[in-house]
Amino acid sequence: GKPVVATCDVHFLDPEDEVYRRIIMAGKGFSDADSQPPLFLRTTEEMLAEFEYLGSAKAREVVIENPGKIADMIEKISPVNPNKCPPVIENSDQELRRICYDKAHEMYGEDLPVQVSSRLERELNSIISNGYAVMYIIAQKLVWKSVDDGYLVGSRGSVGSSFVATMAGITEVNPLSPHYYCEECHYSDFESEEVRRSGYKEIPLEFYASELDEKCSSFISSLLSMGSRKERKIAGNRRSDENLGWFIEETKNLTWNLEDRTREETESNRDRVEKDESFQKLWKEKSHKAKVRRFWIEKGGVILISLLIVLFLSYFVGNWLYETFRAPHTKDLDPEGVILHMLDCQNNLDSAYIDEGFKADPAQYSEVLNLYVTKTTRATYENIDAIVSAPEWVENGMPAILQGTFIYGVIPQSITETEDGKYEAIIDWYTPFAFTDDVEEENPEMENMARVFVYSVTQDFDFQWNKRGWWVCINNEISDYTLSDVFYVDTYTSLLGQN
Repeated sequence: GKPVVATCDVHFLDPEDEVYRRIIMAGKGFSDADSQPPLFLRTTEEMLAEFEYLGSAKAREVVIENPGKIADMIEKISPVNPNKCPPVIENSDQELRRICYDKAHEMYGEDLPVQVSSRLERELNSIISNGYAVMYIIAQKLVWKSVDDGYLVGSRGSVGSSFVATMAGITEVNPLSPHYYCEECHYSDFESEEVRRSGYKEIPLEFYASELDEKCSSFISSLLSMGSRKERKIAGNRRSDENLGWFIEETKNLTWNLEDRTREETESNRDRVEKDESFQKLWKEKSHKAKVRRFWIEKGGVILISLLIVLFLSYFVGNWLYETFRAPHTKDLDPEGVILHMLDCQNNLDSAYIDEGFKADPAQYSEVLNLYVTKTTRATYENIDAIVSAPEWVENGMPAILQGTFIYGVIPQSITETEDGKYEAIIDWYTPFAFTDDVEEENPEMENMARVFVYSVTQDFDFQWNKRGWWVCINNEISDYTLSDVFYVDTYTSLLGQN
């Protein structure tokens, strides 16, 4: 009573994938790696064909019906829970919102600045709606407990770099734009020029605390002015406790001899410093640098893009002007010389100059370009010259050529001026390709020889005298061609076999 199910031993998806299994088996040392059975995934039709010896009804039963019955008996399961399954802390979203707003009101007052409220609400909505409030509460509890126990905590990553993390006490870093706020009256300033021009380096400490020990003052100033590159160099790849050890070692010989000041003493000292002539000079220098830096931050991108656009346009306009007004290589030639120059370029497969001074026939230009690509590719990968120049080959007595190479080129027989500015050229055109499909098939007995078609081609040219002082071909077309000869050329298989 057990249902019979037809299966196949599948090791790869498609039949051609057997090569990968063969490589793997050969790498493991199997001697029969090259004898691969057809272990590919078969379609329903292919499975039915494999079991057709059972008869069509029985084959359909074991291939389609019985597998379907077994599949219906199995409940749907998933190896991975489709839910996120985060930790659960009761009311974590309300708790996070309460902690953040309590801290925000403590810092910025009852009426929160729009920069604070909008940023806080946007982050809270995103965090809570995506189910991450519990992650922030866990981080908050860990940080608060660590701080209470006297441990320094540094947070980073997605939890440690948001304004919510700041307001939740997870980090001391405030990601809002630089601003001023008063801890007592909760006044805040995000927009004034005094605030916006911040960003330049700090004022040296000796201005405000001249009585402070010189070594201590110098060390603090160097820390405050330290760039991120130097910070990374000092930190290296050490752990945080090792970096803390470095700081303790650097500061153990410093002496803090500055007495605590009252608020009135601090304000009086600040007023004195700001009236100092050297301080005012330094302030102006740093203010100017800050304005320049802010200008480039705000406008630098636009200026750079504008400059790139100008350079881009200048390059293309310059090239266009150069190509438009430069004289062609044929400027000193008469019409007959221009035609011979074109034919010489065709023999040399020189597509770069074939259309200078005349309009090349599209088919002619395409043929030259394709043969040039073939010649260059085979020269690179096979180190052979795949195209034999027909004029040179004829001049050398039509010798045998290397097997796999072609004879191509044109030999002008006559160039005649038929009318004023109109010329007719009769050309013998040697090519490995037939111009039409009505040619005899290649003789199998000649398979090791190179077949050459010779066409007698009539090509018409219309010339016009350019105002700038040279002849320009304004029209060029092949008006007639006839197959004058087909012959086979002996070949040799290597340079050693050349007679």
